[in-house]
Amino acid sequence: MGLLARIEDEEARGRSLVSVLSAIAIILALAIAAGTIYGLATGSRAKMLARGEAGLPAGSKVYTGLGTLRAASRDKPPAIILATPSFPYPAGDRAFGEELDSKKEALRQAVIKWLSTKTAEELSPAFEAATKAGIRDALNGILDLGEVDTVWLSDFSVVQ
Repeated sequence: MGLLARIEDEEARGRSLVSVLSAIAIILALAIAAGTIYGLATGSRAKMLARGEAGLPAGSKVYTGLGTLRAASRDKPPAIILATPSFPYPAGDRAFGEELDSKKEALRQAVIKWLSTKTAEELSPAFEAATKAGIRDALNGILDLGEVDTVWLSDFSVVQ
């Protein structure tokens, strides 16, 4: 009874360990699915991005006047790029605010032109910081009375 009983006992322990691990995996999968559904249903990620990743600096406004921009990547065939940039600027700087409004179309065209020089791969999430820096630099190339320090992208998609 010794060896056969030990083997059966080990098999029973193995089955119960597999059952426990399977239950834990199912619970984790359900928790991830529930969190994803909640996030999509409430739009919490989009709201967070609209507020800005680092929060709004004190004494600032958010410029959202560029709206959603559409560009074509330099790929063959080109991918469609959709971007909604926004950025903080000093609330008390009236002249800079007026410049932003008066140069809105030039700012839009500068960002579209910059996005059009990139491939879909260059605009992947791995290059998010470089994308934001490039858009910031394109904006600053047009502006005279102030600078954009941070660019937020509340919506950004590359559709191939």
